[in-house]
Amino acid sequence: MKMIYKTLTVSELKGNLESMLPEKKEFEIEFSMDGNSPATLYTGVEVMSLDNILELVEQQGFKVNDIDGLYSGGATRKCIGITLNKPFIHDKTKESIEALFILGDAYDRKIKGVLYSFLIRVEKTYSNFSRSIDCSIDVVAENIETAKSYFFEKIDSFKHLSKANITFIPVTYDGEWVEMETEEDDDEIRFQIEDLTLERIDKMFLTLEKIDGIFKDQ
Repeated sequence: MKMIYKTLTVSELKGNLESMLPEKKEFEIEFSMDGNSPATLYTGVEVMSLDNILELVEQQGFKVNDIDGLYSGGATRKCIGITLNKPFIHDKTKESIEALFILGDAYDRKIKGVLYSFLIRVEKTYSNFSRSIDCSIDVVAENIETAKSYFFEKIDSFKHLSKANITFIPVTYDGEWVEMETEEDDDEIRFQIEDLTLERIDKMFLTLEKIDGIFKDQ
């Protein structure tokens, strides 16, 4: 699907933000390394003042994209998606940020479609060995084939996937994708498809490497 943009002045953007959340002086933000999708950083939601948002987009140049809803914090929330003309470097992660999604209230409307939860094996290859992590990926779609398509589109959107030596493999049984219960278990790793990022996955492997290092030192 081709992204549609509209050009606003800083003053018009300010008016839109004030209409979305009247009297708010601070907004929750999800940053993205992809100007055309909410590929959020593993730092999660951050808070910025209205003045800082307007200063940032004025400095970098911007256009408003057509993403008006984002799954965040367990709910689909209204948002204003902003694609930056010039990326900036995130202070904490040092990643190049191409877009920001300014979050509003949760949508009242129900999400159309069925919730599918697929068992996915994420594998990372090192120089002389590999290790894997199993996780559940939740996708809302009209049917299972569309849900699978959404999954592959998400994986294809990841930049530097091959450089990270990470692969995502749907677990199958008798040729069919294994589906998990939609209720999360305490010991389960689960992602909403919108919240799945390469950075979050890589961070999980880094955590395992640190744990391995602790045991080796003992």
